[in-house]
Parts: sequence; structure tokens; C-alpha cells
Amino acid sequence: MLGSRLFDSIELIKSYTGISSGGAATGVIFKTKWGAVTTNFMPQEQLGMHINGFKEYVKGITNNPDTLKYLIARIDHVRMCLGCVIEHEENENKDEDVHEFLFSLNQCLNGLLFMYDSVFDYSGEALCGPCVEDIEEG
Repeated sequence: MLGSRLFDSIELIKSYTGISSGGAATGVIFKTKWGAVTTNFMPQEQLGMHINGFKEYVKGITNNPDTLKYLIARIDHVRMCLGCVIEHEENENKDEDVHEFLFSLNQCLNGLLFMYDSVFDYSGEALCGPCVEDIEEG
């Protein structure tokens, strides 16, 4: 469940404010030392179609059959999708700061993170996409 207990456990979050519409929670704005991340909750009625499209996407870019089984099982258990809009101050570490925040949030949520056309597990491991290829080549 998303709430203060979870948000307070993430040291990178300095403060947070809920977003709502018509009495229903629609997202959260997280303030950090470098800027803000506005998360928007995908409406439940759109989640099923999004999940099916995401499964088709990973089927098309995952080369390892064991990784694909794992990913499909994880995707089948997704109950919420968050979209993020990131605003940050210009600094030399901005990408590192943003990555640290996104990976920390993903770890706390035991989620899957879609970034750079790649899918990352809650542990930060790239499971499929160009970031896996970069790691294998590098």
C-alpha cells in the first residue's frame, strides 16, 4: 500500500503531497533535494490493457526464456502502474540523482521499472531491453 509509512522509509524523499480528483487519489508529488517527481496512478480500468501490451513488449525484446517466464509472472501480479514526471535542478549528477530515486522507490515497491526502453527488477537488475545489451557488451 502506498502511504506515509512507505514514503517515510525512503530517505531520498524530503516531503510528499497527495494528488486527488473528485475525492480519489490520482498520484503523489515527491520533493527531493534536487527537484520533484510527480507520480500519476494509472486508472484501474486502463490497467488490464496496459499490462497486456507490456507483456507483448517484453516478449519481443527478451532473449532469455527463463527471464521471459520470470517477467511474465511478475507482470501478471502487477496491481498498480505509476507514471513519473521528473523535474530537477541542473547539476552534474542529475542522472545519478534521478536514477537513485527511481531505483529506491522501485525497490521499496517490489516493482518493475520501465526506463530507457528496458525493464529493471526491484533489485536494479536490467532484465530486458537495450540496457541488458549494454551490460553484456560492456
